[in-house]
Amino acid sequence: MPASLLRACFDEAVAAVRPASVMAELPIPRGAGDAWIIAIGKAADGMAVALCRALEAAGRRVAGGVVIGATEGGQAPAPLLRHPGNHPVPKPRS
Repeated sequence: MPASLLRACFDEAVAAVRPASVMAELPIPRGAGDAWIIAIGKAADGMAVALCRALEAAGRRVAGGVVIGATEGGQAPAPLLRHPGNHPVPKPRS
């Protein structure tokens, strides 16, 4: 199998699980109603950002929530609070 084909398959697979791609597929009801977000894990930061965008696109307000990421230094969009966690085994910081 040519390396270019393998690379193309890999790139497609990665793109399919990017947070923005996943969140764009969610059936979010349009209209009023506050949303609260809880995101936990290695992909928490990206998923929270993508979900905020998807909710806002549906006319929903993000009222708050928490993001527990696997590393320190990540950022969560306002009004979400961000806390570092431990990975792969939870510890007191989690």
